[in-house]
Amino acid sequence: MGRNRNVYLLSFLVICLSACNDDDIDIPYFDFVLYSPGSQDSGFGKAKVFDKEWQATASVYPFEFEPQYVSIRFETYSAEGFNRDELVFGNFTLKVGLYTVIDDPSADTNQDDNLIYGIYGQYQDDGDVIHGGYELDNDFPNTFYIERIDTIAHTVEGGFNALFKLRESYLHANLARQVLFEDGEFMVKY
Repeated sequence: MGRNRNVYLLSFLVICLSACNDDDIDIPYFDFVLYSPGSQDSGFGKAKVFDKEWQATASVYPFEFEPQYVSIRFETYSAEGFNRDELVFGNFTLKVGLYTVIDDPSADTNQDDNLIYGIYGQYQDDGDVIHGGYELDNDFPNTFYIERIDTIAHTVEGGFNALFKLRESYLHANLARQVLFEDGEFMVKY
């Protein structure tokens, strides 16, 4: 009974967040390059970015000294297999619920359990040179949610919405000033 109530409550929250009007967000169009999502053997992520479907490989990374805390990383790749962009949500335990995403990598065990961090970056060359660093736009309701955990198949499913703005030190580059990941979905093995 309690589990069904939680599923209904989470579904209601997701519907409410989906219904939020983001018409006030004025993001200039940018010809955002979509790279290969990779093998997606460990999981997948997808979202709408500049009216295109962005797809990535998803992976779970436990923290070395506190393995109950994890981050979920989404990566895309060049044709040669080099990392091109990376979206990370981190420092949380795997439990069903809605999380507020903030621009603070120190969000961890000392913080509210429903507060996690998010980062986004673009890479070039052989995947180890940052081409564009982004930070969360804290004026946007950045959210991440886990909708389902299958303890038999060891998978986690959920979604996200996050708006990132280009860090000042990268404003000289020909990059999108803002990148909005809308209606994001993921499934990842843990």
